[in-house]
Amino acid sequence: MDSNQTKQIEKVKNEITLNFSLIKKTANTVIADEKQYSKAGEIIVTLKKTLKDIEAKRKTFTEPLNGVIKSINSEFKAMAEPIEQLISDINSGMVKFFKEQEAKRILEEKKRIEMEEKLKKEMEEKLKKQKNEVKQQEIMLQTQNKIENIQTEKTIEKSIETKSGNKVSMMKIRKFEVIDTSKIPVEYMIPDMVKIGKMVKAGINEIAGIRIYEDFTSSVR
Repeated sequence: MDSNQTKQIEKVKNEITLNFSLIKKTANTVIADEKQYSKAGEIIVTLKKTLKDIEAKRKTFTEPLNGVIKSINSEFKAMAEPIEQLISDINSGMVKFFKEQEAKRILEEKKRIEMEEKLKKEMEEKLKKQKNEVKQQEIMLQTQNKIENIQTEKTIEKSIETKSGNKVSMMKIRKFEVIDTSKIPVEYMIPDMVKIGKMVKAGINEIAGIRIYEDFTSSVR
């Protein structure tokens, strides 16, 4: 605000102050009769007109400034807009990246859990299989013991002595031959683990009664 505007405002201020002082001297805030009531109404009209005059005078000073302020705001807004846009674009990129990484993390976590469940299941099946193999070995050993016990129960049918002094005896022994594998009880059927292992390693994908799967093992190079 320059000195000329300051002087103009000071002049308006003096005029308003003078008029207000004159009006205030004749104004009564306590109304006692009809005459004072009517006079009070006239003073209010005069005071409101004075307020309108003050507002009109104010606008003569502020409206040109408003134009300047508007122009200044527009210039600074134009400077700020590309910066704000870049901030918005960068933020959008960051949000997109974060969402993508979060989706990947959730997917990897899901795969990890599925893998753990798979390995756990395979381990349980392996332990079960090992228990079955131990059980089969026990059955095989028991069967072998039975066979040995049966073989010890020999009956000497005839014995002769040779000129050299040796004795040759004829004994009755128990023997067997397989005539129908489909009727043999399962406890007497021992899978050929070596042969099966070779076939699996060779790439065969299906063997009846056998589950072929992939597992993990360490490798040193």
